[in-house]
Amino acid sequence: MNLRTGLVIFLVLALATAAVYYYGFVAPEPEAAKVQAPEDKDAPEVLIKGLSMSSWTDGEKVWEMEVERMELPRFGRNTVLYDITDGTIFRDKGPYLGFSAGMAKVDGRNRMEFSGGVVVDSEGKTLMAAESMSWDPATQKVTVPGEAKITADGSTVLAKNLIVDLNDEYIYTTGEIIAQQGDNIRITAGNMKYSVTRREMEIIGPSKIVIDL
Repeated sequence: MNLRTGLVIFLVLALATAAVYYYGFVAPEPEAAKVQAPEDKDAPEVLIKGLSMSSWTDGEKVWEMEVERMELPRFGRNTVLYDITDGTIFRDKGPYLGFSAGMAKVDGRNRMEFSGGVVVDSEGKTLMAAESMSWDPATQKVTVPGEAKITADGSTVLAKNLIVDLNDEYIYTTGEIIAQQGDNIRITAGNMKYSVTRREMEIIGPSKIVIDL
């Protein structure tokens, strides 16, 4: 056997040995490659399910709520809360208003943007229903930018642009309202002021009253 033939045989044996080593010991198994899931860039950094939350200021409870799920997104975006129930806003060391919502976004200053069927109740009875509302604990003001329905003492008020000032317990409107009392009285007015604790409504500005006899 000449030198050329010997080198060819040596190279063939070397390649065969290398292939056996690679596929037998180095190459990943097909099943292992399937198990490795691709990274989801939209997935939250932290996901917490089923928790009770509360906030305190100067030793007094400001609010509390039950949350089905909380997501802490990546890149410093807002915290997102889902399925909010048994929410309570406290005033003068006692429960003042209750609330529930489908979801809320909380920014770095603890301001909350609620959406998805927001319901606010007073003394166990529905006081206001809206599609969205915002709440700033620092100013103690709740704002409803869109339409809202207020129900109190047999009267129903449809209004836009509501502001609830938790410091003086009034609900203010800055848009036209339509108030319905019973089946016979309908009032259209510029805006109104409603006392949550005294359950008194004050119509402000020109108004139109229609009575069905």
